[in-house]
Amino acid sequence: CTAENQFGQSSTAFNLTVEFAPRILPDSKCTAARDTAKCTCAAKANPEVMITFELPTRNVTVNETDREFVYSQKTGYIVTSILTVQREVDSQLYIVCSARNLYGTKNQQLQFHHSNSLMWAKVGPVGAVVAFAILIAVVCYVSQARKKKNNENPGFGQTENPPVVY
Repeated sequence: CTAENQFGQSSTAFNLTVEFAPRILPDSKCTAARDTAKCTCAAKANPEVMITFELPTRNVTVNETDREFVYSQKTGYIVTSILTVQREVDSQLYIVCSARNLYGTKNQQLQFHHSNSLMWAKVGPVGAVVAFAILIAVVCYVSQARKKKNNENPGFGQTENPPVVY
């Protein structure tokens, strides 16, 4: 900060801390596998947020103190919590992330990204390898069939008389 008037000038440095309400970050989401779901909720705020996961269809609320289900990590102003649900994920399940500090609360329903959406990333290359193997097998079969046909039907290059050895 600098102040100046007809009597002179003075400067001094100081730290300014800005505090703000939580904001849930876009990379917050749930990923479902066969029998589990992992939900990540990342929120930015100052002072630090308390993240809570709500499962309204199961009437359950879980926060970062439940270490059996939730892992939390703080990096700067960002707190990331990961919830692991150990059951088959049904279509009715939805999870709400809640980030709260003394300036407010922000809630967001987390979108599910099912891992079988990556199935085509696996099926594509495997399918290409299988198709290539089938193509090679067909080419070999046709080649052998032609060779066998040429041996059964003597063609243009052979004469009626057997070769003579001296």
